[in-house]
Amino acid sequence: MLLVSLSIIGFVSATANPGSIWTTTITCGDPQNDNEYAVGENVYINGANFYEGTYNWDISGNPFKEADKVASGTITVNNTGKFCFNAYTVQMNDSGEYKANVNEHKSDNYHVFSSIPVAPEFGTVVGVLTILGALGVFFVVRRK
Repeated sequence: MLLVSLSIIGFVSATANPGSIWTTTITCGDPQNDNEYAVGENVYINGANFYEGTYNWDISGNPFKEADKVASGTITVNNTGKFCFNAYTVQMNDSGEYKANVNEHKSDNYHVFSSIPVAPEFGTVVGVLTILGALGVFFVVRRK
């Protein structure tokens, strides 16, 4: 019985995919595990040490439920065992923790920080000019 159990464990561990994944904000490679994203940034999923074949992938939002999937598809890995692809562009309403999965067993978490939407008529330049104008008026009034 012990020999059969060890054989099964050995078979399972031999067929388990040794691959690993990580997310980056730039195309393929480094920096590994770039886990902070802003609206408009691309989420790239990188992988290495995978067996050749086709794998399912997905990205889910918090709390990592099937219904919270924001992107999904398949990726084909060649004999190099490596892959990299643009999986998702962070949207305006995204915030919180997300999980990228490949083959249901390899995953990496990343975080989308909230950004305060700026109305086009109140852009950054107009905001800075308003503050400078208010300071100018303050100092002119104080001088008299």
